[in-house]
Amino acid sequence: LLQVLRAVTVTLVTPEGEQELVTAAGTVGEALREAGIQLYATDFIDPPANSPIIKEMTITYQPSQELWVTTTDGDFRIRSSAGTIGAALAGAGIPLEGLDYSLPSRSDPLPPDSQIRVVRVSESVQLIQKSIPFETETVSSPEVALGTQEIAQPGQAGLAVARTRIRYEDGQEFSRVVEDE
Repeated sequence: LLQVLRAVTVTLVTPEGEQELVTAAGTVGEALREAGIQLYATDFIDPPANSPIIKEMTITYQPSQELWVTTTDGDFRIRSSAGTIGAALAGAGIPLEGLDYSLPSRSDPLPPDSQIRVVRVSESVQLIQKSIPFETETVSSPEVALGTQEIAQPGQAGLAVARTRIRYEDGQEFSRVVEDE
């Protein structure tokens, strides 16, 4: 069986710009490989790599980047073509939840040095009680004999409760703030 494949001109759009390719490849992925591009599952390709090439078309290609992510659970190597650090982490199954943050920030583009640090943050609130000693007040009175003392009203220790918010970053206490007393 002899099959004739006609060469087709496709426009390849990458972060570096546009270029035209003349290809007889059957699919988008084959045309990209023909152009010397190594493909990864995490690359962004539109239309998808398995789409047939039957006429002139535009292919958008965003290569994924290898990233090193450091967390309290260890160091991970991931690949992503996401536009932001937050999207790359979520796509790799390392989402930022609650008060967690990343360095650089989750809204930043992927870093040129490929390094991302994830800081896991938790908070707890403690109620801390402390005793307030009563004060002694001495008052002169004509009804009490000179040189003697009499207790007019017994003192009683008071109680203060402070609500303290404790912030932990990566399991270590980072700050304490007394919110109310």
